[in-house]
Amino acid sequence: MTQPHRPDTSGFRPGETGDDVLDFVDDLLGSANPNPTRDGCLSLEEINEIANHKRPLNDPGWRHMQNCSPCYRELRAIRRTIEGQAFDPRIVQ
Repeated sequence: MTQPHRPDTSGFRPGETGDDVLDFVDDLLGSANPNPTRDGCLSLEEINEIANHKRPLNDPGWRHMQNCSPCYRELRAIRRTIEGQAFDPRIVQ
């Protein structure tokens, strides 16, 4: 017996450019895990070290970024500054 077809709710559309996909993932990580009590959040210094690639990819802080939208938005704000992109205050809301 086949499973009933469920519509794709991911928001991904075939044919999108790589930038579109990255923007989608960026928006998703920036909003999917609100963590209103900031449980387990990293210090700004720790986020800065991650943003500047001073911590290895197996550092637990990277995993936290995947599960905490507020920390992820802080990371992205730092990365955008490093990359010379215009600061967007919506990122750290």
